[in-house]
Amino acid sequence: MNENLKPYSRYVQKYKLVLDKPLVKLDRIKINTSADLSVFFQKLNAVEGDDIVEHFYVAFFNRSKSLTGYTYLSRGGITGVVADIRVILAMAIQSGAVYIAVCHNHPSGSLQASKADEELTRRLKEAAATHDIQLMDHIIIISDESYFSFADEGIL
Repeated sequence: MNENLKPYSRYVQKYKLVLDKPLVKLDRIKINTSADLSVFFQKLNAVEGDDIVEHFYVAFFNRSKSLTGYTYLSRGGITGVVADIRVILAMAIQSGAVYIAVCHNHPSGSLQASKADEELTRRLKEAAATHDIQLMDHIIIISDESYFSFADEGIL
């Protein structure tokens, strides 16, 4: 892991939840647009992921939409990645998140959301709402730094 992204962390099961600690000033990262989210996730993917297989990330935000934590949730295959909603929500609750945003990459270079992507987004949004947590966006990124935003496209 890059030294710039190596803050103090806690573990939820086998997943690392990176929280705001002195080594990284997460509170200075404010997300106002899907483009801001894309930039953050692109940087995280450059450190944690690759463009060979899919990777899934989750970011956690406080009430003022300042980043308070993030996790590299899972590594998938060439055409898919598993994102367990229960694990995402357990981490969101543990981190005290009011908002969450999720992201995965498409190694194929396609910005087209699949039916599985849409279904996961719908189910995550509904499940999060039962805990008073709002899904801000689901971002799909590709290697040329382009992105697809479910919120911008009105799918969220």
